Amino acid sequence: MTGAVRIFRSALPAALAMLVAAGCNGSATATTGGIGPPIAPSPDAGLAERWYYDWEEEGDLLVDGQVRDMLFSLSTRGRDWREPEGPDGFPVRVFLLDVLGRPVRGGGSLRAFLVQWPHDPAAKKGLYAWSIEPEQAQRCFRQDKVPGYLMRLDWGEAPPGRDGEFMLVIRWISSDGKHRVTRNLVFQDRIRHETTTTTRPQRP
Repeated sequence: MTGAVRIFRSALPAALAMLVAAGCNGSATATTGGIGPPIAPSPDAGLAERWYYDWEEEGDLLVDGQVRDMLFSLSTRGRDWREPEGPDGFPVRVFLLDVLGRPVRGGGSLRAFLVQWPHDPAAKKGLYAWSIEPEQAQRCFRQDKVPGYLMRLDWGEAPPGRDGEFMLVIRWISSDGKHRVTRNLVFQDRIRHETTTTTRPQRP
């Protein structure tokens, strides 16, 4: 489903440059400091797959709304927040933008899902879906240098389990349901859950 990658992609050079200057680029400056509790994935195991296929043909709805676009970034830091040791999900920053590319505070809800191997028709799979309702979304809002939502998307008890290519898709929906914007980020992740044992060499 290459179309899903195409229709969700966003590019606002001016806004992106501003976010980088504020320290919110893809190098993942977001940490767990100031972030609320991890957001658990939906218990509906098939929700990510359904959203993946349903959203492909759905464009943005942004007529006469303050929000005109969205950007988000992942963090490679601060991903370990429970036992056993290892990554438990992703800290994510989400920025809603107006027609001039300036961050704005918009009410509403957020939806997200994670796909593994999105470019491989034989292997691609929807893994997790998250539903962040308006009240919870507002608790995640931070009035930083660049105001936006700061969240920890938790994998729950079933991590992806291997390295690979992933796609995170996030959708914002206005409180009245009349406006929405959907964007994605395709990235490579290195997820390892392993134990290394070192022993002292024996004399011959």
